[in-house]
Amino acid sequence: MHKRLLRAALAFALLFMPLYAAAADYTDIWFLPSESGWGVNLVQADNVIFATFFVYGPTKAPNGTSNEPTWYTAIIYADANGNFSGNLFSTVGTYFGAPWVPGNRVDTLVGTASFVPSSDYQGTLTYSFTGGPTVVKSIQRQTLVTINLAGNYTGGRAGNYSGPGCGTPGDYQDNFNLQVLQPGDGTGTFKFSYTGGLTCTLSGTLTQYGQLYTMPSASYQCSNGVNTVASMNGIQATAQGIEGSYAAASAAGGCSESAAFAAVATAGASPPATQNVLPMIVNGGPESIINFGLVSVTVCAPGSSSNCQTIDNVLVDTGSSGLRLLSSALSALSLPQQVDASGNALAECIQFVGGFSWGSVRLADMQVAGEQARSLPVQIIGDPAFPSIPSSCSSSGPPQNTLPGLGANGILGVGLQLQDCGSACAQFAVPGWYYGCTASGCIPTTLAVSQQLPNPVSLFSVDNNGVIIELPSIPAAGAATATGSLIFGIGTQSNNALGSARILATDPNTGNIITNFNGENYTNSYLDSGSNFIYISTALYPMCTGDGSGLYCPASTQSLSATLEGTNSNASVSFSIANADASLAANPNFDAFDNLAAPAGDVSAFAWGLPFFYNRKVYTAIENRSTPGGTGPYFAF
Repeated sequence: MHKRLLRAALAFALLFMPLYAAAADYTDIWFLPSESGWGVNLVQADNVIFATFFVYGPTKAPNGTSNEPTWYTAIIYADANGNFSGNLFSTVGTYFGAPWVPGNRVDTLVGTASFVPSSDYQGTLTYSFTGGPTVVKSIQRQTLVTINLAGNYTGGRAGNYSGPGCGTPGDYQDNFNLQVLQPGDGTGTFKFSYTGGLTCTLSGTLTQYGQLYTMPSASYQCSNGVNTVASMNGIQATAQGIEGSYAAASAAGGCSESAAFAAVATAGASPPATQNVLPMIVNGGPESIINFGLVSVTVCAPGSSSNCQTIDNVLVDTGSSGLRLLSSALSALSLPQQVDASGNALAECIQFVGGFSWGSVRLADMQVAGEQARSLPVQIIGDPAFPSIPSSCSSSGPPQNTLPGLGANGILGVGLQLQDCGSACAQFAVPGWYYGCTASGCIPTTLAVSQQLPNPVSLFSVDNNGVIIELPSIPAAGAATATGSLIFGIGTQSNNALGSARILATDPNTGNIITNFNGENYTNSYLDSGSNFIYISTALYPMCTGDGSGLYCPASTQSLSATLEGTNSNASVSFSIANADASLAANPNFDAFDNLAAPAGDVSAFAWGLPFFYNRKVYTAIENRSTPGGTGPYFAF
């Protein structure tokens, strides 16, 4: 990995004063679910509602069994109790296929109408006809489409503490940053980070009524020790962002709290992710490393929707399988330790070309975009509970157990394999993989496939057969950043079709393809987003001596081609290798380059790292999983 000094950046936060809650707005389509086919549209302006009724009159339809549809309208006014009542009209006018004649419109008073809300979401509709029937219906808002609230916001709240248990009762106002998670399983999480340093999370089951959401029994937890239940109401997406309210009967020591909040979408933030698309950015990350493709991952204690933490700057790696997170990044989350067949605490070693990472194996639920992987074994790198590292692990090189060593807060391994080790570790105690640990130390252990770190994508409910990495084209001189997507699934949704991509089936035992370059066959070849350069052979060009130390420095940029061979097909590609010293000196603040290469340290190796992924959609299909292009494992682009 080639590192540069972390660059300073300025961040500007826009603080918005809170909005106090107003009277409920009942504008929506309302209906009775058990009588789908009729309804009433309520459009509210201040204390007046204009209601249009789509119902069925006394006249039979031509089929002789049903009745003809008819429209009524009402203008109803709010009283002091928030109930609405007024006159009901029948209106006739010019045939819609003819020119409009104003005099043809006749409004006839036919009765009265009222709407008595029982909540923001439900109420009783009553309409009576002069000399005719009176109709009473319990109605609710009708949901037409699921509204996505997920995203990042900034705004403010206005609230009140009351009750004998309050140390400082009364009104308050403050500002916050808000992250909303809506994974698509009917739950939601609202994470408030207030300017005074307090953080609070409300999470639970979201119920949608028309344009509004409610969370009647939210888990409400704060960094100051609050741990109670709250109700969230009137949550809705607005043109600018989000708004809603919440109330807790016992926020602390018998003190009740109620508050309204409003926020706008954070300026410059990525739009909310769709169900299977996770934003991916190449920006150097926390250690300013070139060509690191990074995402955010949310992990939760197993079975919990509230005891969760979002980890930013996690490296996307198609060259491995499994989720690995730095212990230092999990400051607010405790995950259950896993054990081997003998009941010994389980640890794992993952060895790279340039080092190793060591840590415990624990259990978590993972959320990315709208996808979930439940009861997922995860490696916690640098876990302080496992300080003693076996020599069979550490012999591969220097440790990468800290942020400076690893360069990211974790690794999201979304490669070809279903598990990181597989049947070999299930049959044999393989040094350098899984270890059973006691007070006297850690020794290699066998581990059932079901307990090994799996490819997290394989545990998704639908989009579980592979991934796509899509990155933009960048100039030959490089770019400061590059923003793309990690897309889950292959051929499972409209946005992950294979199209005309060329499929290269890999060796099912090694996961390798063959690269033919300069007349040589490199049999240890693969597509690896976790490698930040193209790694070729051992002494292809002169080595750099300046900013690009460790990389190739040809006298001029080399325009090259190679043929990638799968077990089923082949594909020709063009690429280039630039002088890394010159590129980095010319653009020292750039983090994305598609033409930098380094020696592989193995004469049979050709690793197509992240530079290969720019200006392409690269598919990685998981072994034994069916796709429209055949059963994995394969690469495609």
